[in-house]
Amino acid sequence: MTSRAPASPSARGAAVVGRLHDLRHVELASVMFLRLWCDGAAGQAKVRAEVVGLLGAADGQAWLRRFEDLLIVATRRGRRPLVRRAAGCACLCGDEALFATLVSTAAELEREEAAMLAALVVRADAALSLAQLAADVGIGIKRMGLRVSRSVPADASETAFVDAPASPDPRRPAPPRTLH
Repeated sequence: MTSRAPASPSARGAAVVGRLHDLRHVELASVMFLRLWCDGAAGQAKVRAEVVGLLGAADGQAWLRRFEDLLIVATRRGRRPLVRRAAGCACLCGDEALFATLVSTAAELEREEAAMLAALVVRADAALSLAQLAADVGIGIKRMGLRVSRSVPADASETAFVDAPASPDPRRPAPPRTLH
């Protein structure tokens, strides 16, 4: 994603609330997949290769469709654009923490809790759909048995913030903002 202007560290969802190394398996994988997928074609290719390698072609493609649906619902029906950090950043921002908790909670089939968390991301009419997609994604991550690397670059910055450009088409939502 390209950047257009520095974002304030106090922007909604941008505050550092933790570190990746503190996350559990499903949470960590969901954040890393989110970051890579939103980085564009190269990141999506990495996610595809990893998932298909672990689940096989048919199950991997099915999981990828659910993951993409999850992100589509979160962005098109979202209350505001999601904020995320760069793939190599050791920090965890508020929006990523919420996304990780949503996927992890939904994967444990705690439907009411997942729906409540989903309502923080999307409008109420889309919360149940988002919670179900998050459950499908989280269960898939558990099936993969991923061993996501917890290593991040030692020089990962906490201070360089950038915004993604606003969507030129008002019918399409703005893409998630990237924080570096």
